[in-house]
Amino acid sequence: MQPMEKKPCFTNTVLSIDKWVHDHSKLLKITRRVFDVFGLSLIAYSTFTAIHLPLLLSGAFFIMITEIAYRALNFFGFLAIDPTKHAFKKEKYGKSEITYLGHVPVLKLKEITPYQNGYAHGYLMAPYIFKMLFRTRLSARLFGMLHFSKVKESLPEIKKHIPFDYLKELEGLANGMNDWDLKHSWIYRSPITLDELILFQLVPDMAHLTLSNLPLVGCSVVADRDENTEFITIGRHLDWPSFGIYGSHTILIHRSTTVSIGVPGLIGDLTVINESLFLALNVCSPRIRVDLIEADKMPSVFLMRHLAEHYTSVEALQQAERDQKIPVSLVPFHANAADQKDAIALHFRQDKNSDLLTVIRSISKKKPSHPFTTFNNHHPTTTTESHHLFFAKERAESAQIQFLKYASFPPLERITQILKASPINNHFTIHHVIYTPSTKELHISFDNSFAGSGTSQCISLTDFF
Repeated sequence: MQPMEKKPCFTNTVLSIDKWVHDHSKLLKITRRVFDVFGLSLIAYSTFTAIHLPLLLSGAFFIMITEIAYRALNFFGFLAIDPTKHAFKKEKYGKSEITYLGHVPVLKLKEITPYQNGYAHGYLMAPYIFKMLFRTRLSARLFGMLHFSKVKESLPEIKKHIPFDYLKELEGLANGMNDWDLKHSWIYRSPITLDELILFQLVPDMAHLTLSNLPLVGCSVVADRDENTEFITIGRHLDWPSFGIYGSHTILIHRSTTVSIGVPGLIGDLTVINESLFLALNVCSPRIRVDLIEADKMPSVFLMRHLAEHYTSVEALQQAERDQKIPVSLVPFHANAADQKDAIALHFRQDKNSDLLTVIRSISKKKPSHPFTTFNNHHPTTTTESHHLFFAKERAESAQIQFLKYASFPPLERITQILKASPINNHFTIHHVIYTPSTKELHISFDNSFAGSGTSQCISLTDFF
């Protein structure tokens, strides 16, 4: 008898509680202030009474517990952000700048060389990157979420397979951050190293390697075709523990030929758009043990950027994969691609006949009654016992229900409703994107959780290309 597959312990009850906290963030903020005032009142009153010490300690304890609880809720991403309160200060360095389209932050990198672009990126974004890296390291130590120390052993070999221009950009990024730190830090300096920045680029690969034992939810991608125009619309959620900062610090990074939707300090791509093509990354099962990393392959975020910089159509991308012209990825993952008339999912290193070959799924071959989706399960799913990783099955079931419920709606509305549904929209969803390649219209919302519930901002990418 085969052992029963152990399914994740996931309940909508947990998500409902988290969603309530997220939706009532303003109420919780007011409650925090009320409790703080009450604690201060106890401290103040203690000076006029004989029971001075008990009241003083009670007031201090009340404030301490209130602040710890509130900051914990924020650290774990349950509190909503206000996108109208801009996280980044508008600044310029050389020809590059941080600006805003409405309330969407944009980092425009306009320097000549990769090193100079990296330097401008690092100098403009240093305070935010330092803060993000501190929280990421802290979480790794407290919760064992990311095995930086183990992966670091493979860095010398991994570096050899990072494109030269990307390495030069990372060198510039490190130097820009350190020069900003030298100029602005009067008491304590914390210089960043190239290796630390490379490890940050490897977080999606480490997620594949080490996060699957934790009750996390994963990224979702949905593509749809308009029956009348045959144009494609594609939507994606990025699920990533926000640590109270990743969602609020989502940013568009505009390079010469691409727009990347990510976070400061990440020069590889998670969600990226060029003039004709949309690309999105999903991690997947099965897990690979850290001690079995084949370091002579390209990390996933760099491979995504490579695809965005070298291919402008789904057909060209498919042909390149068939001709084995695409570099081999460090770990198995999904690359979702869409242009005006077609959409595919490239499932790298998941062919059942070889652990280096790619499975390709196309929207043209999907069943009419089913959505074209990518979650985190291995493809084909019959080759693994771990296709429930990141609650992929639960999200697939939710997508199917919403697809049928909104079958008569246009693609934009149908995808919106699918991505709003639980558990697709969850406490790790930090950016929500829907894009139509034919019009270059991008609908985006970002938050530290439940970004699919936020009010999307619509911006046109026409002027970027």
